[in-house]
Amino acid sequence: MMQRFSFLSLIRGHFKALRDRGQSSRRIAWGAIIALYGLPIAVGVASSVTQNARLESPATILTALALLAGAFLTSFTHTSTLRGKLSDRQGDNEDTERPDRNMIDEAATHLLMGAFASISTVILIVVAMNAQRGDVLLGWAAALIIGACSWVALLLLISLPRLYNAYIVVNKVPNELSGSFKGTGVVVTEDDDEIERN
Repeated sequence: MMQRFSFLSLIRGHFKALRDRGQSSRRIAWGAIIALYGLPIAVGVASSVTQNARLESPATILTALALLAGAFLTSFTHTSTLRGKLSDRQGDNEDTERPDRNMIDEAATHLLMGAFASISTVILIVVAMNAQRGDVLLGWAAALIIGACSWVALLLLISLPRLYNAYIVVNKVPNELSGSFKGTGVVVTEDDDEIERN
């Protein structure tokens, strides 16, 4: 029964998605892990040390996190649709589109982890508000919530580039509108020959 409430597979998948996938290896992306988990801890500790961790209006943050959890889940639904499109046309392009499918799978995992982090932070805020019985959180409770909110924000930020790239790939956005293409993508005609200007 407890397996129904287990998030271990999601957490495991999240850390697998934080690996660099090259041709010959799947190295752990330590920079991403340190940024994603080290920064929130540092922010929480810094807020506790420098200003004795004071957090006003935790109920407002509670509402924002609840809305953000819904946004993460909605984005996951759209990502699943994009993944379905790639799966439908997988036949002849199975190997060439594998990186595209991996990119969408990564985005989906980070989005679900963001929803999990948002809900976990909501629970932390409710517990802290009941423990301190006030409209202002102080000390360890405030530091913990500030760190957790930073974690949620970073999960959102790590998902956005993947979502954008997935949109570009699946919908075949032309180079002149694609931010993934480094040139201008403008095609000019010179002596009846089409030349792509970089």
